[in-house]
Amino acid sequence: MQRQSQRTTHFKLLDMRLITEAGKALLGLGKTIGSKAGGNLSRSIGQMGKGELAMSLAPDLMFGAMYGMQTPGDMTDKIVAGVGSGLGGAIGGVGLRGALGVKNPMVGLGIDYVGSIGGDIAGQSVSDNVLRAKGGGMTPWERLQEEQYQQIKAEAKQEAIREIIARQYQ
Repeated sequence: MQRQSQRTTHFKLLDMRLITEAGKALLGLGKTIGSKAGGNLSRSIGQMGKGELAMSLAPDLMFGAMYGMQTPGDMTDKIVAGVGSGLGGAIGGVGLRGALGVKNPMVGLGIDYVGSIGGDIAGQSVSDNVLRAKGGGMTPWERLQEEQYQQIKAEAKQEAIREIIARQYQ
């Protein structure tokens, strides 16, 4: 029994060491990538003209505003959804462009669009989690879906009752 306990403790310590070493390695990798991407990002933004920067950010902000306007719920829900989408898209687009250090404006615009889509998805995920925390576990879209499901269920029940009654009187 004591030998088994010693083995279990040994494995727990070994697991903790592995987790610690893996964490340190990931942290080092993150710092390396972050410093290179950050340097590229600042150079990339510094090299962009006002028109190029506007062309990079305008679609993200426009789609964020549209997403926010279409979100059901109160004004806070709309703002959280729109900011999550718009800011995520802007950070993703400019971030990917900067991380890759693209100098050609046309290639940079294409890379920016790809990064914007990924950033938009990530931003929406973050805003959905905020909205779930605010809305008792459901986003406004999920609440709307649940309400519609309950309505369809009630209509189907009423239709079934009407059919049963109609068959009894035929």
